[in-house]
Amino acid sequence: MSRLKSRLSSISFKSFWSALIVLASASFSSASPIERLIVLVNSQPEYLEARSKVAMSDWAIATIKAGGKPTLSFKSSGKYPITSSGRDNARSNSGDRYVDGTFSLNIPISDFGARKSKIEAEGLAKNSSLVSLLLKEEEMLFEIIEIGISIQKDRLFTNSIVEDIKEIQKRQTIEKLRYKGGTGTLTTIRELELMVLELQTQLKLRSLDLEISERTFEDKYGAGPDAFMDDILALANTPLLGPDLSAQLSKLKKFDLDKQAVNKRIQATQLEQYPKIDLTLSAAFYNLSKRFIADREIYGGVSLSLPLFDAGAANSEIKSLEVERQIISSRKKKQDSLIKTQIVEAYALLEKNLEQLNDKMITIKNLQDTLDELEIKSKSISANTFQAAKTLKEIKEIERAVEDVKWENKSVRVRLSMLNETLITSLKASQVAAR
Repeated sequence: MSRLKSRLSSISFKSFWSALIVLASASFSSASPIERLIVLVNSQPEYLEARSKVAMSDWAIATIKAGGKPTLSFKSSGKYPITSSGRDNARSNSGDRYVDGTFSLNIPISDFGARKSKIEAEGLAKNSSLVSLLLKEEEMLFEIIEIGISIQKDRLFTNSIVEDIKEIQKRQTIEKLRYKGGTGTLTTIRELELMVLELQTQLKLRSLDLEISERTFEDKYGAGPDAFMDDILALANTPLLGPDLSAQLSKLKKFDLDKQAVNKRIQATQLEQYPKIDLTLSAAFYNLSKRFIADREIYGGVSLSLPLFDAGAANSEIKSLEVERQIISSRKKKQDSLIKTQIVEAYALLEKNLEQLNDKMITIKNLQDTLDELEIKSKSISANTFQAAKTLKEIKEIERAVEDVKWENKSVRVRLSMLNETLITSLKASQVAAR
């Protein structure tokens, strides 16, 4: 049994999560791509932290509400005589042991709305935390799709480079045969070797990028990217909704909620300077004549608590909250400007990429015409194998650049949807439409 416990304790969290992914694969098979990725998002520490903040607001509200409920307390004191210099007839000199006790029931009547304002402030803070939770979910979903796009792009690129190397090596073999036959040149063979070395260097760099991306995914999410790659690609190819120009972004709405919460906290601090009225009922018993309960009484009354002087503590608290409110306003303006800048940059990048695609397609067509001519000449004695291979290599590199731009456009569109806060809405709408 002890050995079993030690083995269980040695299992890492990463292995545990991977096991859960495997066990859950059967139930995942019936879920949609967006649902499977949302489950992955909801298991991440960042998301769980954001969700915990919502729960903390609930507990804070419950604590404040409890302060307005009746409370019951018991206080007791007793005596075991040791020594005293009091009068002989004093109870402390009677030589008796005694116990006194008091039950107190306190019923808050009015605090002039201070508690209500605190509850409203925490309610607004909770709404702000909920907005942050939804934004965190959308942000993390974008991160998963983005890294998945990067992995898939690097995989396709490495495969393409491997094919190019094989093609040039095949041409190199042919050129060696031509050289032995007296129609080829050693210079061409060396030039082809340099082309192979260059492509092999590109392959190593791409393979390293791919390995880093795959390990990053596995370390962060506790599962290999292959388990979610189909879902990521499906979502990356999903048509996305445009922004709702009539609605304020939640990123900015959150600042408004934070500001309203601060206003309520200021109001609560101000109302705390008003009197507080409570009703107190007490039941007491006293031991006076060697009996457990000799005398007892019940009494009650209304208590009025009026703050007169607090050395400026309330005023300092209000000033601090006012500064916090100004900071929130400044952050909102900064965030608004940042979002607009990011959106403009994204659209500019898409437009720039479109122009690049058109230019590269024209270049590919021209190079392909040149390559066709060289391929025809390759059957003659005056064939230029190196030039044909070089042209083919240029075409393949431009084709990879075209694919690179297309993959980048997918990522940019997903980012735009995330910035416009329509990513999850778009993907869920597409899921419903598919059903």
